[in-house]
Amino acid sequence: MAGMPEKTGFMKRINFVLGTLLALFLSQGRVYAQIFPVTQSVLSDGSIFRFGINKTGIQKLTKKMLDDAGVNTTTLNPKEIKIYGNYGGTLPEAILQSYPDDLIEIPLLINGEDDGKMNDADVIYFYAEAADTWKYEANSKTYIFDKNIYADKNYVYLKVSQGNGKRVSTENITDNLVEFETATQTVWDIFTEDKTNMLGSNAATIGSGKLWVGEYLVNNQEKDLSKLFDLKNRVAGTPVDVLVHAYGRSDKEGRFTLSMDGQSFTATTSAVSLGNAEAIFARQGIIQKSVSIATNSPKFTLKYSTAGNGDAWLDFVQVKSTQNINPGNNQLLVSHPGFSTSAYSKVIIGGDFAGGLAWMVSDPANVSGYTIKDGSVNFVSGKEDVRLVLFTTNAAYTPDTGSKLTNQNLHGLPESDLIIVYHPDFANAAQKLADHRIKHNGYKVSLADVSQIYQEFGSGRQDPSAIRNFAKMVLDRYPNFRYLLLLGDGSYDYKKLMPSVPYQNYIPAYETDESLNPINAFPTDDYYALLSNNEGANLKGALDIRVGRLTVSTAEEADQVVDKIIRYDVSPERFGEWKLKTGFCADDEDGNLHVNDADTIAKEAFEKDPLINQQKVYLDAYRQENTPGGERYNEATSAINQQMDQGQLAWCYLGHGGPKGLAQERVVKLSDIQGWSNSDKLTLLITATCSFSGYDDPSVASGGELALLNPKGGAIGLLTTTRPVYADKNKRLTSNVFKNLYARENGKALSFGEIILRAKNGTSLDTLEDNTRKFTLLGDPSQILALPEHDVVVTTINDQDATIYADTVGALDKIKLGGEIRDYTGALLSGFSGEVFVTLFDKATELKTLGNDEDSYEKSFNQYRNIIFKGRASAVNGKFEIEFILPKDINYQLGNGRISIYAHNALTDAAGHYDRLTIGGSSNTAVNDDEAPEMALFMNDEEFVFGGITDANPKLLIKLADDNGINITGNSIGHDITARITGPDFDEEVILNEYYTAAANNYKQGEVRYPLSKLAPGVYKVTAKAWDIANNSVEGETEFRVVETRNEKLHRVYNYPNPFTDNTEFSFEHDLAGLDVEIELKIYTINGRLVKSVSERRIAEGYRISMFEWDTREDYGSNLASGVYVYQITMTAPNEGLRRDSGYQKMVKI
Repeated sequence: MAGMPEKTGFMKRINFVLGTLLALFLSQGRVYAQIFPVTQSVLSDGSIFRFGINKTGIQKLTKKMLDDAGVNTTTLNPKEIKIYGNYGGTLPEAILQSYPDDLIEIPLLINGEDDGKMNDADVIYFYAEAADTWKYEANSKTYIFDKNIYADKNYVYLKVSQGNGKRVSTENITDNLVEFETATQTVWDIFTEDKTNMLGSNAATIGSGKLWVGEYLVNNQEKDLSKLFDLKNRVAGTPVDVLVHAYGRSDKEGRFTLSMDGQSFTATTSAVSLGNAEAIFARQGIIQKSVSIATNSPKFTLKYSTAGNGDAWLDFVQVKSTQNINPGNNQLLVSHPGFSTSAYSKVIIGGDFAGGLAWMVSDPANVSGYTIKDGSVNFVSGKEDVRLVLFTTNAAYTPDTGSKLTNQNLHGLPESDLIIVYHPDFANAAQKLADHRIKHNGYKVSLADVSQIYQEFGSGRQDPSAIRNFAKMVLDRYPNFRYLLLLGDGSYDYKKLMPSVPYQNYIPAYETDESLNPINAFPTDDYYALLSNNEGANLKGALDIRVGRLTVSTAEEADQVVDKIIRYDVSPERFGEWKLKTGFCADDEDGNLHVNDADTIAKEAFEKDPLINQQKVYLDAYRQENTPGGERYNEATSAINQQMDQGQLAWCYLGHGGPKGLAQERVVKLSDIQGWSNSDKLTLLITATCSFSGYDDPSVASGGELALLNPKGGAIGLLTTTRPVYADKNKRLTSNVFKNLYARENGKALSFGEIILRAKNGTSLDTLEDNTRKFTLLGDPSQILALPEHDVVVTTINDQDATIYADTVGALDKIKLGGEIRDYTGALLSGFSGEVFVTLFDKATELKTLGNDEDSYEKSFNQYRNIIFKGRASAVNGKFEIEFILPKDINYQLGNGRISIYAHNALTDAAGHYDRLTIGGSSNTAVNDDEAPEMALFMNDEEFVFGGITDANPKLLIKLADDNGINITGNSIGHDITARITGPDFDEEVILNEYYTAAANNYKQGEVRYPLSKLAPGVYKVTAKAWDIANNSVEGETEFRVVETRNEKLHRVYNYPNPFTDNTEFSFEHDLAGLDVEIELKIYTINGRLVKSVSERRIAEGYRISMFEWDTREDYGSNLASGVYVYQITMTAPNEGLRRDSGYQKMVKI
């Protein structure tokens, strides 16, 4: 992995000594207005109108501007006008107790308000700050220029309501109080632009961090800076201090050269590794010089040069000069270090400033005016950060055209368990999910439009800290607030500055200050969960709430993901044994690091929660194949995809990876993820790998996002990573996840958010280290893991108490199990009646990795993988019994097998296990069985006939029966249930043991259902083989034809018998499988008279329908005469607008 990065802040740092020509605003050294925890925002009543502020300083609003905004000035009393806003710049990241909780009122000056009318000549003046700002740091006594990366404008809110608004006061300070006076100031000017995120500009790295740079510098070409700075008022003989920040990226040393008035200064940058995507991306070059110049319009250039392959970018150029205080017809903000040491100060104003005003704006909430007399102004000072604005009314800035806002009051939010912060584009999905959580979980749910959060907590500016401060307010007020769901994708490109990056910044991601190191620059939603005082700025601390994100970028995606969530909770098809399966996958090489970590975590998880059956896909345990694209583990890929489609409660991967898939051998690719079709068996993905879910770069479709957004299946959520992570720390956090994954409280499983919060807070190191912050939750944090709700307990074995059962069962022995469904307290659920699914595993199998690579070695690991029996029983009044015969092909060594049991009644479910059954040897009772099982093959359902049609994704159905049961152990070579499917460019042989389930209460019969997918059109042949428990075999075959597209005809339309006497039955094939269809049969005489009409509505489960039997009677009940008749069958799918028909078919009644 790459080494530690250089520390590079995102703010432009300046050792600010005196005043500034530019906007000075939000200051960390400023004494903020006291917090008043309000329950009613100032936006909740009155008439509200919003105006955009582009430049810090004195603003003006005319009557015409109010009219254009929609203000009713006809009846307006100007004294009732109030303006609210907040400090400019980015919001403080550290949680400050002194920061305003709501918008603050800004003092105004309204010329002409005394008559109580808003006349054409009346003008409103006020001071407001823009999006970019200078911030004062009290500790270092310096100023920092904050180039706002989130927003280009700040906003103020004009409110018309009863009561007089706040006004600018005027003070007069006499000369005898003055302790310090000046006619000059030190003026800072800065040139800085945000154009490029350097990591985002490179195809090998992911856009990250807060640092944005400006103009691209071409190698060996000078950039002229001469016209960017105004030095006309410079005091003759005083030097100019210049500070340049730029970045160079080259495989050789680079050099920045600053030339000013014939003098040159340089800064060198060391080489970087251009071919290493994890190396430091660029080096910072800093030039800081005091330059003596002979003219106030010096030649001023900057050049980058390197002998290597290089790129360079300008960050900013600052110029400090000593200038006379001469505002002229402009606004001038004056500051001086002498103000801080003097209680009262005087500024001597040069030039003509007749009619000018002086306002103290150090605190925008308490602006005061001072009298200008004889070309000077006296004022109160004595603070470190004193800001005085000199201006004439003609120089006031004009805000953007205003607009009326609807009243809002997020400060009055009711008590909530879950808050969904959503982008307005996804309002319908947010409401649908809120309704579901209220009904299904009983949560108190509130919705918060992110734009409304910006209004109340960011003065209209987009800023992640506005969302964080909103969450802080809710938690302080309601300690039971637990879940924050961010409904919308995020992006490192907050303002659509990168032309090639799609704009998908719906709910902003918080990015780190680090912006040059691809490993340590990352997004984290943990920022929104660090809500204790003084947390936030360094991302350290324990999480206070549970945060998750749905990375949707369209309304359709939002609806699809919310539908997945609802289906996971309430679909009738959600029940199944998949809830008892967890997958573990480990990468190869690295000295067995990943397989050792994965297996250690798997062992710990099984010891703590033996209810769950583990499925292990350790890559080095599979045959490695050399392909033109590199080494591959195709069998491992097939196993993973098969397990996903069968369903797993959770799936965990440790190893290498990236946004486009997992492992260097591409064991899971984006195409695999998009092909997962487990819509009713959605898994929770736990991926301790690099950058699998870097959701903040819209130009990269990450595997994690695709898994969440897959509308046909994929993941219900992911505990996943956004950037490169370190294996040792991954193991610690993943281990903590599994310590909580299957936990229950009062019988209830934990939510995804609770699991990851406990995992991250579980180790003190994980509350301090960046590695943990790179793990994020993609999903609903309030989503409860689909663990079975109740318990299944084996109470008897062969009619003996299971708690003391000590007999050994062997091959061909009959076993009878009895059990009960109980709640978490151990009480019998006597009202539970439903199905019970029993799986008996042979003893754990010892498997070994293969040491495919030089950096891998053989390792043994255990897994329960050989299934002896799978069957169903009926539970009645909370109790069940099931019996079956063990097959001949067990492992004859003595040892404990494992019984896994799942039960459901279509309303709730239960699960249990029994691990004390000793299996081995053979039965003392002879079983005489030399008869083969019975087999029948179908596609989709039993209506299918040989040669019938299917679509490209049919299911193979094999019905099996035997007096003693079917062998599915897989212990002996050649005794598996197998099927070979051949067709156009297709030849696949599969083992189907895991797909077999015995019939309910009858171990002698059962079936296999195996899904096929993406078959090309054409004819396919299936040859299947199965064995009974005594190892007698049977074979069967069938054929089917895949049709390419839906057409308007029904196929293979028959009535049988034909000719007929008393009755006949109709059948046909179609291509509308799985749809809600209406079927209509009409029978006509040869002359065209309708004599019989029959219809029905059903779900077309397969591709063949055997319809009703007709008794030869017409609609009025009379028997039809012998003769020739014509019939037509039509089939429609109303919801899809599809129609099929048979055409006219002939039949004969005799």
